[in-house]
Amino acid sequence: CWQINVNRFQLCSTSEVGGGMDENKREAQRQKVLKGARILLDDLRTLDCSIKDISATGAKIACPNTLNIPDVFRLVTTADNIIRPAKVAWRREGLIGIHFTGDAKPSALRKAKPVAVPQV
Repeated sequence: CWQINVNRFQLCSTSEVGGGMDENKREAQRQKVLKGARILLDDLRTLDCSIKDISATGAKIACPNTLNIPDVFRLVTTADNIIRPAKVAWRREGLIGIHFTGDAKPSALRKAKPVAVPQV
């Protein structure tokens, strides 16, 4: 936020509205990418999504209806079949920011059926 004191109100830039994180506060530099991925909802259901940027510690994911995505899940990148546990850091319409909570490992993901997430 910009530190402008106008009658005791603090003005914020639009990039910070909605819980976004200041780029200077990130643990690792993010790299812009466009990768296919799947969010594992459980052992039998997945949700297709796209990775928009990624770092060693987290990523920005685009997917429909982010409110129905659990706070903690596993993310599989489809190109290299790598799975990582993740936790949601923030949510916006169509986007979520995630923090990786464990190491990347090869996935033994079966051909799970993508599901349609109901609209809220």
